[in-house]
Amino acid sequence: GATVAIAVLLGVIALPRDRRICRDARSTIQRAALTAEHHPSDPRAMEFLAASYDFCRDHATLESPEPDSARFKSSAADAYRASAALAEQHPEYFPYARSRAEFHRRLAVDFWKLDLYEESLAQARRAYDFEPDAAMTWVRLAHAYRSLERWPEALHAYERIEELLPADDPTRGLRFLEFGDLLLNHFDDPARALKKFRQALAHIADLPRYAQRLAILGAARCEVLAGTGRDGYELAMEVFRAEPDNLEAARIIALYHLRSHHWDEADRAYRWVLEKRPNDYEALRGFQNVCLNKSDWQSAIIAWRNALKAEPDNLIFRSHFVWAAACANEQQAAAWAESLEHEQPDNRFACLARMLVAIRAGDLGSAREWLLRARCGPKLPLAREFVRAEATLGKMIERGELAPEAVILQGALWPEIGDLAHGRELIRQYLRSSPRPAWHELAELVLTQDLGGTETP
Repeated sequence: GATVAIAVLLGVIALPRDRRICRDARSTIQRAALTAEHHPSDPRAMEFLAASYDFCRDHATLESPEPDSARFKSSAADAYRASAALAEQHPEYFPYARSRAEFHRRLAVDFWKLDLYEESLAQARRAYDFEPDAAMTWVRLAHAYRSLERWPEALHAYERIEELLPADDPTRGLRFLEFGDLLLNHFDDPARALKKFRQALAHIADLPRYAQRLAILGAARCEVLAGTGRDGYELAMEVFRAEPDNLEAARIIALYHLRSHHWDEADRAYRWVLEKRPNDYEALRGFQNVCLNKSDWQSAIIAWRNALKAEPDNLIFRSHFVWAAACANEQQAAAWAESLEHEQPDNRFACLARMLVAIRAGDLGSAREWLLRARCGPKLPLAREFVRAEATLGKMIERGELAPEAVILQGALWPEIGDLAHGRELIRQYLRSSPRPAWHELAELVLTQDLGGTETP
């Protein structure tokens, strides 16, 4: 009996300690904290603790029954910083340059996942100090530069990756995909991007499923823009047949028809996209081009109005709407343009809309003044205001919707497009062929002052 009593007493005494041991063993963070406590100068132990905090951001644990991103993000970041500082203080834990570079590359990824891109870049640069010719060092640099929108440096990083990545590396396809995306979407170079997307497709079996779709669609878009349009169309259709709701595939199909001048097919394709997403800016711009070529400005007005219903405060959509209204010869176009100018002085589309209204009224002098004001206005993203205006005037003159002298304003648009010589030739052709001398003085003024022409035709 005495032996049993002693055993029970010892068990009761040990119970609090055993419970603490069990708690620590079950706790994600406590296990890592104990490791860091036992190895206070080891940066890898602190890295383990940081990773534990990071894990708790998105996973239920003993410390947090519900994932708590905000609470653990700060703790993870601080622990990663402490780990980096310990590495500088105690380099002896990394006997080789490669092991030190790998450590900093890991931290670069960890900071990148926390959206701390400057710190990610700093760690990638420390990895460079130890392994400057390692492909993965440049991958970490590339990702940091991209997230910081430092596009020229990102481009250089991908060029180095292509030089350094082994031919049998299973990530080659992913790197080519990222390279192609950079060239297409940030350097507007679809011809060069096409080569990278084709290289990504050559490694498509190594790509995750989501990346396979991105590679196919990236190649499809580039084929339409800079390669064989029909090949791009077929690639996009391949995705669309498998995923009938894929908007990017539908946009590329519409773009193919637009660039091929298949106006009815492009009309249907863009309407399908806009039905699914009324505020799709690419589809809206493409659809407006279709409306120009089909002389269907009411449909363009409806499309931009629907976009504004989705985003009532979108100044870009409102600007396009005002231009479409002027093209449609809406009675309120000038008033809408004036209202837009109050919100953004010298808004390009507002000024160009007033220009078009003045042309229709036969007041070409005022039209020129509105064009000169448009040149001073802020540029809207991807709007290509002067290109659109020049194409619109050209079509309207060709169809007899504007008087022949409107070509004076069409020519005056070319300095902003980048081809003064073409603008001069339009004006000179008008001066040579026009039997009406009424607008010759204005044509000469545009030729000499706006287009820099010195010769009288």
